[in-house]
Amino acid sequence: MSKSSTFRNNRVAAFDSKYTGEEPTWDLQESMTDEEFNKQYNRIFGFYGYYLSAKDIKPDIIKFMKASGKYSTEQISTFSKFPDWATSGTTGKLCRSLNRGIDADRVKRLNTTDILELAHTDIARAIGLKDTFNTNKEEDTERKPVNIQERLESKVMSTLVDNFDSMLELWMKGEDKVSSLNISVLMNNHNVPAMGLKFLLPKIEKLLKELQDAKAGLYEEVVQGYAYLTKKGLNYRIEACEDMLNQIVKVTHSKKAERKPRVKKAKSAEKQVSRLKFMQASAEYSIKSVSPMSIPGSHRVFVFNTKNRVLTCFESASEAGLEVKGSAIKNFTETASYNLRLRKPNDVLPDILSKTSKQVDKAIDAIKSKKSVPNGRINDKTIILRIFTHK
Repeated sequence: MSKSSTFRNNRVAAFDSKYTGEEPTWDLQESMTDEEFNKQYNRIFGFYGYYLSAKDIKPDIIKFMKASGKYSTEQISTFSKFPDWATSGTTGKLCRSLNRGIDADRVKRLNTTDILELAHTDIARAIGLKDTFNTNKEEDTERKPVNIQERLESKVMSTLVDNFDSMLELWMKGEDKVSSLNISVLMNNHNVPAMGLKFLLPKIEKLLKELQDAKAGLYEEVVQGYAYLTKKGLNYRIEACEDMLNQIVKVTHSKKAERKPRVKKAKSAEKQVSRLKFMQASAEYSIKSVSPMSIPGSHRVFVFNTKNRVLTCFESASEAGLEVKGSAIKNFTETASYNLRLRKPNDVLPDILSKTSKQVDKAIDAIKSKKSVPNGRINDKTIILRIFTHK
């Protein structure tokens, strides 16, 4: 999401800072604990994805290339003429963070992810495809208009593909269980038509083939590339890819069926949460609310009422996920959602904030308080603790 004044004093102008926080900074990273550092690192993907377009962040890639000393003047000049989407969205976010001083070695130690190598690899890939991009501007004095397909491809690259790249970044942490993208929700949030899926489909198909080849042990280089994963990890990733391909098939067929009559478009996440009341932070419990922008389309949300010490879990079994209307959360499954009064919130809240979905369920099951069905409403005494966007 980009505005006319995207930057202010070389920092992103976070016009929705009450939801997203300010731009991640690294001046005090040496004094951060590993947990604080990792939390800050994981913020960069959502923050820059929310505020910056591919065009906004491209100068950071060029700045990174110049500072690294790995690229010739000719390569940098050629790259500057490439389309804004020539590199992945993740690369731009990493380059901006590296330019701002993030400790790449610490990221690698905590996440087994070499962000320097990731950035250089993607830039080198783009440079290697230079013949694909028309960078010769000597001929036409009149600028050629961008056709509809090019506009659509650019939009898909900066939205769906950007989210796909961020998903892969999470997958590379090596955990066995991973989640797929909720493609229909992303399409609705970014107003991407079904025909735009043709730019995402090949990427999912390519990834699925690599994972299947790695599982079957067909090619040595592929097997080595995924050697950091267990067999279970490979299976989860294959299932996630197959789920995304099935989603595309369903979306494509449903869009064809919906052409007549025309259906009402889903409200964007920004519109849905515009009137949502919640508490920004609680000094009593030392907790802050996360941005509500991710609630629409999410699978599970935990909130905590600081006044009556009630923890509420909203869970949706529907493909569309949770919705927000006014100051209430809608479309949750009553049998899976609950209210739970906490006797000792400080013993339970850290588990909600830091553990996996299954570990959270285990911690909740250990509490003997009686559960009740929530009514969906939240108020200015309610902290939005955590949002699980994928099943």
